Amino acid sequence: MGIRRYFMEKSFNDEAQRQKNNAVNRALAATFQQRANELQSTYNAKQEEIERLKAAKSSLKTAITSYKEVKKSINSTLVDNMDNANFKGSIRTTFDGHATTIVSDITSDISTHKANVDTLTNEIQKRQASQNSLSGLISAFNKSASDCLALIR
Repeated sequence: MGIRRYFMEKSFNDEAQRQKNNAVNRALAATFQQRANELQSTYNAKQEEIERLKAAKSSLKTAITSYKEVKKSINSTLVDNMDNANFKGSIRTTFDGHATTIVSDITSDISTHKANVDTLTNEIQKRQASQNSLSGLISAFNKSASDCLALIR
């Protein structure tokens, strides 16, 4: 009967160890999954920020196009095609000065918007690189959780 008792105790000890290992693996899996979920929430929030930056960039590009059209229209109407025969002297000089100032201001606004588009482009690229790293971490934590669960017998 000694051998039978030995195998029963061994079987009991093996089962206890298996249950202990399973509990450890479940706890690790839960920890990894929780961390993955936290990072996913961060990822989602940052992705929304990136989308807002992309929308702002798109709006600026639309504004630049509009400014260019207005500038072209002003140049065409007020500067290039103005009748010089009946529009002379100091009134013409003052008018030309104002038209030039308007065109110059529009050109300045276009340049400012282009610089802002460049800034937004750089920020979007920087944040997307950060998102890629975050995505890799999320995948690693999910894989670790899955691997721990796969060890449960």
